Amino acid sequence: MRVVADTNIVVSGLMWRGNPRRILDAARAGDIQLFTTGTLLAELEDVLSRRKFADRLASAAVRPRDLVLGYAALGSGVIVCWCLGFRSIFEFDLTAQRAASKLTQAVR
Repeated sequence: MRVVADTNIVVSGLMWRGNPRRILDAARAGDIQLFTTGTLLAELEDVLSRRKFADRLASAAVRPRDLVLGYAALGSGVIVCWCLGFRSIFEFDLTAQRAASKLTQAVR
């Protein structure tokens, strides 16, 4: 199954447990193919940068950009090529993946 998740679903899946987390877990397990767009990735970074998430991200030692990169890498593809500053999502490294994993562990 191919899925393009709404930003609210992705934020909920990254920050808390529940059905949105199950979608991300299914993508990690390879049960679904997760796709995104540059617009959705930009919106995700904007939402995760909001003050209301600052304490939760700080307690997990994760930056919004790390989560965005981790989410982009989790997906099967980006529909439109998009860059984060000077760093392309295709230059994703394991640091972002570890950061996303760290946040997942923090909310369990």
